Amino acid sequence: MAFEANTPPDLVVEVEVTRFDEDKPRRYAELGVPEIWRVYGERESERFNVEILALQAEGGPIKLEESRVLPGLAALILPEALELGKLWKYKELKEWLNKNLVRVHNPEAGKDKKEPDSSPPRSSK
Repeated sequence: MAFEANTPPDLVVEVEVTRFDEDKPRRYAELGVPEIWRVYGERESERFNVEILALQAEGGPIKLEESRVLPGLAALILPEALELGKLWKYKELKEWLNKNLVRVHNPEAGKDKKEPDSSPPRSSK
């Protein structure tokens, strides 16, 4: 597929350093961006949280439990990936991505392995 100029990205990742700009989701929605991942820290902690917002939803942005852009990827498991990257643990991050993303897009991947599936249950829609 050829890239077209002036097409919005499929996903925006917004990393908050100070405070969330409440108007940003609306502005991204106007540009046609379908989804934003809002990454923010907890006060008095080095832990990250991730909130996934569907920007093109009727009635304005709505919070999602899992990405529509990367179906099966739950917001609850993203902080673990961020933590691995923050700690420069790229080998572990690659393994994490293979375990949590490859299985979503290829259910047969990893079936021959004996390790239990620790990914959160997928909601049925």
